[in-house]
Amino acid sequence: MRTTSALFAFLSSAAFFSASGATPLGSPLTKRYDNVRLQYDDPPDNLLCPPLPFREPIPVNAVSLSTSHWASGNNCRRTVNVTVGATTYSALAYAECATCDVNGLGILDPFWNKIVGDETDIYSITGDWIFTD
Repeated sequence: MRTTSALFAFLSSAAFFSASGATPLGSPLTKRYDNVRLQYDDPPDNLLCPPLPFREPIPVNAVSLSTSHWASGNNCRRTVNVTVGATTYSALAYAECATCDVNGLGILDPFWNKIVGDETDIYSITGDWIFTD
């Protein structure tokens, strides 16, 4: 009897894990940062992504990553999804946010205006974000 119940417990847990779906081999695990502070950010030029061989404009939906997520520029130009309320936006990590919380995110103009509208006295909101690439 003891062997049967142990086997049943093992099979039950295996079914639970297989139902949740496996992460493909070699895929990086991505964490979603929920209910974090998203703040207006206007980073200086020395905190932007390194320039490409050609001049590029700052993307319309640009965000800045906290120092820990910036990872010395290794996450420059990665795509992220930013969710505020029921709306999800696709954006590009384009700078380091020296004043952001560890898991927070900076939002650059004109993306900030797209999210909060014409409110000029709002400098931080709460939302979610995740790397998508």
